[in-house]
Amino acid sequence: MALQEELKSQGDYLFKYRSYLPLVLVGITLGIQVYYTTIDIESPTLILKMSNFLQAAIIFVGLFGFLIRAYTVGYTPKNTSGRNTKEG
Repeated sequence: MALQEELKSQGDYLFKYRSYLPLVLVGITLGIQVYYTTIDIESPTLILKMSNFLQAAIIFVGLFGFLIRAYTVGYTPKNTSGRNTKEG
């Protein structure tokens, strides 16, 4: 029973702050990007490779999230969106 309550608590928290969580992740990603482009390394090609890798990773994560959302929206039954629906 404690596990169910913990999962419900976490789910409620994520649902409440669902529009702010991506902003935090974007901030972290931009911070990493700035860090890797400003460090002083002997080989500038390493910075360019890391920058390109981060950009590709960001695009991949974004597209993957979009595909999951499109799949979910396409297969969700009608009148079941949100937490304000009633059972039965």
